Amino acid sequence: MNTKSLVKKANNKSSLSRDKGALIFDRVFGIIKETVIKDKVFIVENFGKFVVEHREMQKEIDYKTKSEILVPPKDKIKFVPLFLLRKR
Repeated sequence: MNTKSLVKKANNKSSLSRDKGALIFDRVFGIIKETVIKDKVFIVENFGKFVVEHREMQKEIDYKTKSEILVPPKDKIKFVPLFLLRKR
């Protein structure tokens, strides 16, 4: 499911226009993004949490050139679902 279909589904269950629904989703996800960047964690009660995970520098193989390359360290956003939502 993408944002467009999520907005459409939410609009079908409410009286909001498509434009207002899209604006709300954009603002909510913008707030989540800002909070994760600032606080390194964003918890959605009864759903899960978004956390920043730091990845150290890694060595990988470029299979085209058969040479070793270094991947620089980076921060990634990871979603950790609530235990009840995880597949068993």
